Amino acid sequence: MDEIDSTASKGRIGECLVIYLLEKCGVECHHVDRSGIDLWCQSRNKDVFTVQVKSANVNSYRSRYSFNVATTKTADFYVFVALDLEQIIVRSTSEVTVKTTLRIPLNIFTEEESNRALALLSNFKREHHLP
Repeated sequence: MDEIDSTASKGRIGECLVIYLLEKCGVECHHVDRSGIDLWCQSRNKDVFTVQVKSANVNSYRSRYSFNVATTKTADFYVFVALDLEQIIVRSTSEVTVKTTLRIPLNIFTEEESNRALALLSNFKREHHLP
């Protein structure tokens, strides 16, 4: 994939890629225009979760990706997209402790990690707490 310069274009391409990958795994996705939430999804288990997609091209000088994670509203999961590799990783929002820029090394984005991420989301089951 050619490098995309526009932040808006990167974001939109990443969101479309994630929708494609999740729908292919049986996850129903709805693109939403909400601050901090990009996708409303329903897993194969019929449980609903929200996703914030973050997309970047590699900084070849440093062999890493930089993602802006500064937001006031949070989804259940972040899906980080390596646009040039067309690979993803997933982290729950509780795992992302930085509040500005998250830097992820190039070697973290692998086909195995993408498959693990897709399995996690497609099989998502929310723990229900009854009173």
